[in-house]
Amino acid sequence: MDTTATTFSGRLLRRGVLGMGFGLVVLRSQAAPLEAMGPSLTLGKNTLIGDRVNALHNPASGALMRATYTGQRGVLGAVKLSTGAAYGEIDDLFALIDDLAMRIGRDDGRNGAEPPAGGDSAGGQASADYSNWLPPDFDINNPETHQAAIERLSAQVSAGAALIDFVGTEGYGRVNAGLGLPLLINHDIWGGTMALRLSGYVQGGAIGITDPVNFDEQQATTALEALRELSPSAPATTFDLSAGLMLTVGPTTQAVTVDWDNDSALLSKSARTYELAASYSRALSASDSSQWFIGVTPRLLQIGMSNAATRIGDVTDAEQLFNDIVSGERQYRFGATADIGALWVSEQLRAGVIVKNLYPSEFEYPELDLATIAREQVVNQLTRSRQYSLDTQGRIEGSWSSTSSQWQIDTALDTNATADAMGDLHQWWSLSLQYRPNISWLPAIRAGHHRNLKGMPLNYGALGATLFNAVELDIGFTLDTVTMQNNDLPRGFNINVGFNYAI
Repeated sequence: MDTTATTFSGRLLRRGVLGMGFGLVVLRSQAAPLEAMGPSLTLGKNTLIGDRVNALHNPASGALMRATYTGQRGVLGAVKLSTGAAYGEIDDLFALIDDLAMRIGRDDGRNGAEPPAGGDSAGGQASADYSNWLPPDFDINNPETHQAAIERLSAQVSAGAALIDFVGTEGYGRVNAGLGLPLLINHDIWGGTMALRLSGYVQGGAIGITDPVNFDEQQATTALEALRELSPSAPATTFDLSAGLMLTVGPTTQAVTVDWDNDSALLSKSARTYELAASYSRALSASDSSQWFIGVTPRLLQIGMSNAATRIGDVTDAEQLFNDIVSGERQYRFGATADIGALWVSEQLRAGVIVKNLYPSEFEYPELDLATIAREQVVNQLTRSRQYSLDTQGRIEGSWSSTSSQWQIDTALDTNATADAMGDLHQWWSLSLQYRPNISWLPAIRAGHHRNLKGMPLNYGALGATLFNAVELDIGFTLDTVTMQNNDLPRGFNINVGFNYAI
């Protein structure tokens, strides 16, 4: 694997694990990640029955689990650990960002003219080399050299625009490391079942916000024609060639300075969330062949948020910027919401519905320092990025099991898309198969497929197994690939380990 990618993922993973006592650390990608604990990584966010506690996605699942549990223990619990990564086409990504920063920096006067006011001394901007942006024989008084200058300028701006687009679409990486603690109380409480879930995770990331580049050759031609109107004694004059490209000429010395001003930026965001959920569920009257279960899950959240916007032209070390994403100081806010769910269960079939976030909770990132960014379009996009809402989302699920219960097929579908704290859209569809062999040390093996229907439509495959009726191992990997060092590799992966206990 490319050493840049390896170093990047490794450093971020270490920061994620060490930066939080428990939780999930994520570096945002433009592809929504597959975030699931334990067997849910393979089976999807379905209701799982038996003697092993999982994520209890459906608020009604606690009562169903008690109804199918055959043991005598009073408390059933689990510890779920998760880690993984996702990334774009990041071969030489940091070098490309640094190169782009140099292109969007300020000219240091190496073309022979004094840099315009507010040049590279302002704000510590990168010093850009524009010495080859004009033909060697360019003459401000010779129109025959102007067309060649426009062609070369257009080529240079197009190359920079291509870098901006690439960084905006592929300049991302994501890692995660987490811990989930579901707990089921195997006693009647108010005629039903109580379950608890404690979790914590951090989402963080950096993405490119592009300032569109629209080079107008006619405007550039008109500006160059105006050069001939300057008198030999005129002061240094700057001409707007379009697309943020500025040409400064000094008629007295015949010196020329090129400056490209573009407000494309890297936006970094981090949101650390602690969540405590307590669900209450109960069985309704049963018929001869089926039964209904209903439940509700109030959830209390504390979210700490931080963000920063850095103009790409001001970037001095892209790799360090990415590695420092989750280290910013956070501003914490509390929020509360609730989920409701219902399950219909027969001998071989099961169907359920969940409504998450019955009432949305609104959160806002801190104010951004946008002093170095002037483009209204970029400023508006960065301002909108401060808003985050836990929006209402529906999910339906279904399951079929064989008469002997050795085979089981599960599916789940989010009915609408919602955005996470990083702005990534999520609407997952899952299909999985589980087999329970008659082997004491291997009670279950499973395989699954997951697809995100909104945002970037990544496909995940997953495999898992339960060992000794206590340990769970699951691995997920994207079917979509990226190319690194001429090798096709999965765009992302996840590894989950779980341990079940009963007391």
